[in-house]
Amino acid sequence: MNTQKIQFQQIRDFGQVFNAGFAFMRGHFFRIFRYLLSIGGPFLLVGVGVTALLMIRMQSWSTSVNTGGGVLPFAWTDFGITYLVNLLSFFVGFVMITAVINAYIKLYIESPEVTPNIQLGDVWSQVRKDFFRLAGQLLLVSVFVFGVNILFFVSVGAIGESTISAGAVLLVFFIGFGLFIFLMPYLGGVLTPQIYFGQTNFFKNISRTFSLVQDNWWMTLGLGFVNTIIMSTVFFICFFPFYLIMMISIVSQISSNPGQTPDFSSMTVVIVSMIVFMTLGYMATFIIHNVMAAVHYFNLEERKGGGGLLAKIQSIGSGENSLKSSIDFYDEEEKY
Repeated sequence: MNTQKIQFQQIRDFGQVFNAGFAFMRGHFFRIFRYLLSIGGPFLLVGVGVTALLMIRMQSWSTSVNTGGGVLPFAWTDFGITYLVNLLSFFVGFVMITAVINAYIKLYIESPEVTPNIQLGDVWSQVRKDFFRLAGQLLLVSVFVFGVNILFFVSVGAIGESTISAGAVLLVFFIGFGLFIFLMPYLGGVLTPQIYFGQTNFFKNISRTFSLVQDNWWMTLGLGFVNTIIMSTVFFICFFPFYLIMMISIVSQISSNPGQTPDFSSMTVVIVSMIVFMTLGYMATFIIHNVMAAVHYFNLEERKGGGGLLAKIQSIGSGENSLKSSIDFYDEEEKY
């Protein structure tokens, strides 16, 4: 673990954001991951179990229809309830993951120690304080994104059904894609840490996010792009082995029984294992995403206001012996 404390509240360029993020994860990744399993894991396990149940039921439904049984293996109300439980458990798990990672970072920043020893109880206490505020605002973001997507696809469908040329459909598609790219640095890069660390209402958080990003849009987009590549690589490593096993099993069944639907029930263990490892990969990628987002968020905050630098100056002026724990981390970052 590093002997010098990483200063989140510091102006950094493109490369230094990644250096600081990886330096922090070098010393804290596995501890954060353990805390995620302890706090957010149970909710994600419910989601994994319900997802596996849905897949098995859908396979039974498909088999029943193909064999001409004509009777659904479950009622639509049961399916709807199961699906809602699935969505709810994954949403709560997502909020828990976000809260745990950012709570850990918050406690790390606020600790006066050079190497903070942050315990599970400390993180859980902080998560309890922040959960409902974070969940409410992330739910509003999710509803907004869902609504924009629905509006976009309805518009494309309506234009496609009309007598308007295919060029108009393409134009609407590119406008939608351009809007997606434009909003990504705001919604995907800075909004979540702003919601967590900003400690204010939803609309002020939206306004502050746009204020922070507007002069650093290209940098935020570039960081998000590189971060996505890193996250996708980690997720692929967790997902690919089980996907390969499942594909080999499907091809083997098709070769042995031509013309018949593959029996997924025989691959239940593989499917459940794949979902579990995908969930673990999901948690790992979210640590990467949230740490990088937090480093960049405080970088943007410093560019706007310089609160971290002001705090250091006040600390030195008051004669506090905290200079050692506030060592500029630029030189240390160059090692990574």
